[in-house]
Amino acid sequence: MKYPELDAPAFAHRLRATRLKSGLTVPDAAAMCGLPVPTLEAFLYRQQMPSAPSLFKLVTGLGVSADWLLFGDGDSRG
Repeated sequence: MKYPELDAPAFAHRLRATRLKSGLTVPDAAAMCGLPVPTLEAFLYRQQMPSAPSLFKLVTGLGVSADWLLFGDGDSRG
């Protein structure tokens, strides 16, 4: 089975687009996701990939699909 490659810059771009489309500040988005602001900033700007628990918090808090956020597959809505 072939697994898709994780592309940190593309992930960061989709995460930034989601935040901007929602009209959220970074602190507001972090609060919605239950993440510290520096952690969200690492995903947004330093192109760090989230752990599984952080990914769960992102998709739940922002209401987006994990497949879309990670790989750009499918619809962005969770």
